[in-house]
Amino acid sequence: SLVSLIRHNGQKIAECLIPEFERVVHEAQPEWFLMENVRAAPPPTVPGYQVDPTLLDNRWLGEEQSRLHRFSFGTRDGRRLAYDTLALERMDFSPRVLAAAGGESGRQKDGSLQGGKIRKGMSWMESCRLQGLPPDFDLPGFTDKAKRKALGNAVPLPMAREVARAVKRAVNLA
Repeated sequence: SLVSLIRHNGQKIAECLIPEFERVVHEAQPEWFLMENVRAAPPPTVPGYQVDPTLLDNRWLGEEQSRLHRFSFGTRDGRRLAYDTLALERMDFSPRVLAAAGGESGRQKDGSLQGGKIRKGMSWMESCRLQGLPPDFDLPGFTDKAKRKALGNAVPLPMAREVARAVKRAVNLA
């Protein structure tokens, strides 16, 4: 199994925090919620909410880097996210920005790459560019390793902006 392979390679399995997310939403009872995760993650289940789990790839917005994420939007009345600026998918996509330099974090169970190519040793400036950030972007106070991890785990800025616009429309703030 994938879990056995990960442990065999000396890596740790991250704890699933979806039940904690569900608990917090249930206790807070917000008008709506949004959870971002990888495509294989199950959507949250919270009593009293209907969840719209949509997939969005950065390339579907006309961007260069392929990053497929699941956005689970929960409301009491079943509103859905509608992405407004979907473009033709770019075929000339670039390697993913990785959270850990030189890793293979995009591998699926069958050995294929999730979301496209991965290149080892990508420069900080190239990683920022692919994430939609300015070339002088920095995370002061972070170690180089922590900066790479934060950037590699982040939703690309163009994708984040599109999701924010979709949420604003769904909750009638646009």
